[in-house]
Amino acid sequence: MSEQWNQLFDMAYLRKNIVEELIVSSNSMKEEDTMDYVWKQYNEKYKTMSEVPELKKLVTPYSLFFCLGCNSFFREVFPNCVIEFTEEQGP
Repeated sequence: MSEQWNQLFDMAYLRKNIVEELIVSSNSMKEEDTMDYVWKQYNEKYKTMSEVPELKKLVTPYSLFFCLGCNSFFREVFPNCVIEFTEEQGP
């Protein structure tokens, strides 16, 4: 599951694997499936981010997305991105 978050942060930190739409889905709600968990790993490794205006849409469950600073991060790094939340799916 975290491969989609890895792709998102590859776009932000490395400008690699850029797409216009990214869909994050998971049947699991484990901590390691969250954006915050993967973001912390990238923050330890890389210090600078680039603006990625190419990403236009992110589709994700809210519980996997929301964390402290995520809205500011998206406004700064993905200025053209609209975030669409899907319904939660339990185990």
